[in-house]
Amino acid sequence: MVQFRFDPEQGNWTLYKADPNRRWFAWDLIQPSRDLAELLRHVHVSAAGIIVA
Repeated sequence: MVQFRFDPEQGNWTLYKADPNRRWFAWDLIQPSRDLAELLRHVHVSAAGIIVA
């Protein structure tokens, strides 16, 4: 699972990923962006339903 969080103070979206215990952490390989569509381009769902970035 992934999650997008908006920081209104910075005006940025950040991509978060859940670990196997469903704890959320910011995906450090992808920098926060003002453009949500840019972050969406990094997320792909495989044929098995696995989300990869």
